[in-house]
Amino acid sequence: LNLGWKITVVDAVPTKTEFDNCITLHETLQLSWTVDNDNSNVRFRLCGCQSTDSNNQYMGFGLSGSTSATLMMGADPTIAWVDDTDGPQAVDYYLSAYTQCRAGSGACPDEMDSSGNCTNDISNITGSVTNGQQCVSFTRQFSTSDSTCDINIDPGDTNQYIV
Repeated sequence: LNLGWKITVVDAVPTKTEFDNCITLHETLQLSWTVDNDNSNVRFRLCGCQSTDSNNQYMGFGLSGSTSATLMMGADPTIAWVDDTDGPQAVDYYLSAYTQCRAGSGACPDEMDSSGNCTNDISNITGSVTNGQQCVSFTRQFSTSDSTCDINIDPGDTNQYIV
């Protein structure tokens, strides 16, 4: 089939983004991040394709509960979504059991942990849904005061695993 179109390759102009790193976690989920050593934090962005016209579809990633492999138990994930009413959301979770959160145990937001010592340490949440892709950006400190539920981020450690 000849449509008579001529394709010409031109020099691409690099696009500046606020993120220095990017990885595809799944065919429909991308994680980007920039380490800010001056402020001891990491700025993350999760972008995922939506399967319906409704927002309120969550996506997440987190630090492994193990220092030597991927492990869900003990992991420190962040769950993010764009809510139809309240806009972009990102919540700090802790996985203490392979169950739904119940009485502060299981896959729970940090603020619901049964110890009462955990806090949501996610800040600067922004995001939107554009053409069926939702993106949520947020900031997390390298080290938080929440040693029960959070895993410290070591920007120099190339062996921290993502789940």
